[in-house]
Amino acid sequence: MHEYEMKIAEAIYQTAIKYDRDLSQEADEGIFFMPELAFVFQCGLEIMRKRNSIFGNSKVEWLREINLGNGGPCDLAFIINDSHKIVLEFKLRNTSTSYLRDIEKLSKLSPVSHTRLFCALIDVFQEQPQDGRLVYLNTHSPTPLKKIFCSSFPTKTSYYQKPISCQVMVWKL
Repeated sequence: MHEYEMKIAEAIYQTAIKYDRDLSQEADEGIFFMPELAFVFQCGLEIMRKRNSIFGNSKVEWLREINLGNGGPCDLAFIINDSHKIVLEFKLRNTSTSYLRDIEKLSKLSPVSHTRLFCALIDVFQEQPQDGRLVYLNTHSPTPLKKIFCSSFPTKTSYYQKPISCQVMVWKL
């Protein structure tokens, strides 16, 4: 694993915490109130703000919703030194089959010229943090998934009566 992969995952996690806090204050909701593409954009912005600490002195180009010819637009990408691409797909509070579609899209990209990362913000009940979507991914993914980040925080939502947490997961394909 490259050091930048963990730093990207940490930037995503910090972005989730920041907007969870903001949404709690302004809308009495948590991170799952935020639209997925709005979250992706804020993550891209945070990664660019921290690009020197993440990528060193490398030249970094930020791309969003770019079609790489692998089955639809990718949520977020960075081109490092005009050659290597870091491509990320995101899912917020979604289904296991939806997660799998993004993983399949990422798996069509060459691992030689692309770092392929999948990020899911998963709504889990605090009393039952083991989620079936994770089991499904591990058994149905077309490409082996290597978990590089997993952390959670309590959040608010009007979707459920029971307390939930946001589990932030990042995998490398």
